[in-house]
Amino acid sequence: MLSMAFRFIESRLSDATTYKKVMQWLARENGNVYIANLIAASPGAAILDIGCGPSAILDYLDNIQYTGLDLSEQYINDARKKYGHRATFYCTSVDEFPNLDDTKFDYILLLGVQHHLSNDQLELLMRNIPTLLSPRGRVVTSDPVLAPVQNPVARLLMKLDRGRYIRNQEGYQGFMPPSLSVRSSHIKTDMLRLPYSILFQVLELTS
Repeated sequence: MLSMAFRFIESRLSDATTYKKVMQWLARENGNVYIANLIAASPGAAILDIGCGPSAILDYLDNIQYTGLDLSEQYINDARKKYGHRATFYCTSVDEFPNLDDTKFDYILLLGVQHHLSNDQLELLMRNIPTLLSPRGRVVTSDPVLAPVQNPVARLLMKLDRGRYIRNQEGYQGFMPPSLSVRSSHIKTDMLRLPYSILFQVLELTS
C-alpha cells in the first residue's frame, strides 16, 4: 500500500506546481535557506545549477548571475516564468551541456542530482565539473545517503525514491576526479518531516 501511494505521488511530481507543494510540505527546516547559507554567495557570483528543477533556490539568492539546467521542460518553463528576468535557463540533460561560452562559475550546484545518475553519467559529469569551475570556485551537493546506522523508515523511503542510484558517502565521493577535493561533508537527518538522511558536501579544486 505504501509503495503504491509513493508511486502515485511520484507520477505527479513531474508537474512543477505539485513538486513545489510536496517539497514545502515535506520540509521541516527550509532546505533552500540552509543551502543558500551553505553557498554564502558573494554579490555578482556566477552560479550554475545543474538539475535546477523549478529553481526555488533563487528566492534566497540575491544579486547573482544564475544559470539553470534541467531535463524537465515543465520545470524549466515554470522557472522561466518566475525568474526569467534575472536568470538563464536551458532544458537539457547532464549528458548534453549547452554552450556556456567558456564561462567559469563561482558555484556549481548539484542539489538532489547525483542519486538520479548512473555510474557512467555521474563519472562523466564529475569529470566535466572542474572545467566549469573558477579557480576559487566551489561545488555544493545534496543527496539522500545510505548510512551504516539509519532509521529503517529512511531506508524504506530511499527504496521508493525516484532516484535509483542512492549511494553511501564514500560511494558519492568515489566519483570525484583528482582535481576536486572535499572541503566539508556532513549528513543531516532533521530536514524533513519524515525520517531521512541527506548528505551535504562542499567541494573545491585541489590546490
